[in-house]
Amino acid sequence: MKKVSIKDIRDINPCYDPGKFKYFKKSWTGTALDILRATEPGVLQEDYAADRLFVVLRPEFIDEKVLLLFTVWCLRKTMSLAALQKPAVEIALETAKRFALGRMGRGAFKNAWDAAGYPAWDPAMAWLVALESRNVVPLEEQLNALIEMLEEAG
Repeated sequence: MKKVSIKDIRDINPCYDPGKFKYFKKSWTGTALDILRATEPGVLQEDYAADRLFVVLRPEFIDEKVLLLFTVWCLRKTMSLAALQKPAVEIALETAKRFALGRMGRGAFKNAWDAAGYPAWDPAMAWLVALESRNVVPLEEQLNALIEMLEEAG
C-alpha cells in the first residue's frame, strides 16, 4: 500500500490543516488505511468521514483498481432497481469489477463502460460518486466499505 506523509495531505489542499489533530504529527507517514482508521479523542468519527474519504479517494493514495471497485460498490448501492435492470448498466458494473480484480482486460472494461453511457473512467470519479451517494449510503458506511476493500487488496 502506498505510503503518504502529512505533506502529501497538505498538498491536496483540504479544507483545514490535518496537523490540527494530535494523530497527525509533523513527521507522520502512513497509508490510506491509517487515515481512514485515524481516531481523535473527543471527536465523533462520523463528523470527519467525508474529510477522510476526500483525502484518500485519489490514485496518489489508493490503487486505481480499488478506486474502481469502490465506485462500482457506491453505484450499486445508489442506483434504482430500474437502472440496474438495464443490461448495459449491469454488464458495465460487472465488467468494471472483473477488470479491477484482474479477470478482464482494459479494452473490454472500456467498451462496456462506454456502452452503458458512463463518462470515461477517471479515478477522480470515486470521490464524486461517494459525495453524490451520501444521501443514500451514509459516509460512515462508505468509509467502512473502503477499509474492507483496502484490507482485502493488501
